[in-house]
Amino acid sequence: MKPSIDSASPTPRSSSSLSVSRVKLPELKLTPFNGNPLDWPSFWEEFSSAVHNVPELPESSKLSYLRSALKDETAIEIASPSTGYTATYGFVVDKLKKQYERKPFIHRKHMQSLASLDTFSSSTYKGLLDMRIEFDKHIAGLKRLEQLDIEHLLASLIINQFEPKLLDRWQIYSSEHSKELIFTNVLEFMDITGQNHYRSTYSTCLYGRYSDLKNIAIG
Repeated sequence: MKPSIDSASPTPRSSSSLSVSRVKLPELKLTPFNGNPLDWPSFWEEFSSAVHNVPELPESSKLSYLRSALKDETAIEIASPSTGYTATYGFVVDKLKKQYERKPFIHRKHMQSLASLDTFSSSTYKGLLDMRIEFDKHIAGLKRLEQLDIEHLLASLIINQFEPKLLDRWQIYSSEHSKELIFTNVLEFMDITGQNHYRSTYSTCLYGRYSDLKNIAIG
């Protein structure tokens, strides 16, 4: 949702009177920024679309929206007008980017998070899909940094989290379907394996219930 702006007719008060713009600031549902550098790219992407890239919106209004979205103490201090400098919108944006838009740091954190995920156990196949969601989050962050040219490395990070039994299944799957060790193929394998297990488990449960009902009826 983008802010709407109404312009009022000039109201002359003296020979030097200027046209006065009356700006309405509707409430925007912006995802708050909590100070985690990993969240900065997605926050700025959303804020830019809703506020920053709206040419009709005055910078004073953009600054108001920005301040309202900041929940981190350091970020709030940077945007505060009481910090001893003229906190113009452009100045605040530059300071925030300098503080939080640290691409090498963010890239390293995403990679560390991928590498530190717990080993997946086939005893809970829901964990396979949960792990897929976690990987998607960090992959999206790497895409925003335009540093997703490491498909083989990401694939290696993923399969390193597989227990031996699941790793064997991947080897069979990749051989039978001529799948290279790239992260998109590994994620496809995770989807197929997790979903097939759920379907199998669900069918087994239904068959068990049917057998129980049949035995009751016969008895």
